[in-house]
Amino acid sequence: GNAKTIRNDNSSRFGKFIEIEFDTVGKLQSARISNYLLEKCRIITQQPDERGYHAFYQLCSGVATMELGSTLALKDATMHAYTCGCTVIHGEDDAANFEEMVDCMHSLGFSTEERNSVFKVVAAVLHLGDLEFEECPNSADGCKIVDSNAVTKLS
Repeated sequence: GNAKTIRNDNSSRFGKFIEIEFDTVGKLQSARISNYLLEKCRIITQQPDERGYHAFYQLCSGVATMELGSTLALKDATMHAYTCGCTVIHGEDDAANFEEMVDCMHSLGFSTEERNSVFKVVAAVLHLGDLEFEECPNSADGCKIVDSNAVTKLS
């Protein structure tokens, strides 16, 4: 949930909303904390000198060292539509950060299957961003994917 912004190389993209209810005399009746994602658009769009969620870049940099690497068919972050802008944070090593993330997932009790499922979902989001569409000759049919072979990366 963190990303590089102009002001902060590791900015949390999550927020908390606290709802508090009081009775007529000011006594606390209830409270609720809601977590939400601040910037869903950060997945597909970043401002100049910013980048999307670190997990995208870390996966592109580090997954080649895993057996799952060839299955995910990821390229360098500069080659994917959602990550092709600002790809480097000075002083950060995305491949090393990926290894640390894998170690943390292991420490938290993620099985290899669960971890790989997470990586498959993240990779699928990157591959979805790489799809190109064109209008169908009959505009009533909407649009179609330009390269139908690209869809195989999503499976």
